[in-house]
Amino acid sequence: MQNMNDILNALDEDNHIAYDENIHLLIRKFYKKYSNIDLFVWDFDQTITKFSTIHSTYNKKIKKSVILNKISDPDLYYHLVHYLLGKGKKVAIASWNDKKFFSNQFGGYQLIRFFMDKLFDVVGERQYIFSEYNIVSYMPSQTDSGKNSHLRILSQRFGIEKNKMLLLDDSVTNVQKAAADGYNVCYVPKDVNFSKEFLLNILH
Repeated sequence: MQNMNDILNALDEDNHIAYDENIHLLIRKFYKKYSNIDLFVWDFDQTITKFSTIHSTYNKKIKKSVILNKISDPDLYYHLVHYLLGKGKKVAIASWNDKKFFSNQFGGYQLIRFFMDKLFDVVGERQYIFSEYNIVSYMPSQTDSGKNSHLRILSQRFGIEKNKMLLLDDSVTNVQKAAADGYNVCYVPKDVNFSKEFLLNILH
């Protein structure tokens, strides 16, 4: 397998997070649609990111430009998370990403936290947005329950009932399992991921 770092590091991407009124309009509409939600939970691979990070090789020397290129819509996600937090909402990530899939052991929680710290320009522990508290990343022994075990952990940690939680995930199975257990859900197709195009589709 070709090293993704070599491919992505060759791209000359801007590190800057953009912002415009169109993004703000979409964020306001998203917030209005889900104003009853207190905890927003995203899947990581192929929801926040464009492609699966599993089985790829990464290390902590990766440039921020590489991270931004890997995330589906960094501008939108950056501003949306800050907007939700500003409104007193909570954010989290629930993933099957497990470091046992990575030959160099840099995967799972460590990888997700590294991506998020790069995106949100975290310097020092006091500024973090995502941590072990709101990133639940492991492969359950039985995957037929979807992300429900992850969601239960987050529900207990935050003290938020399932009817006040929203799972955004690219897996139909995960979404169906969560809905059947009483969680609010939103299916995120793999061809658009969590992006402005996706929000336009669900907010029309």
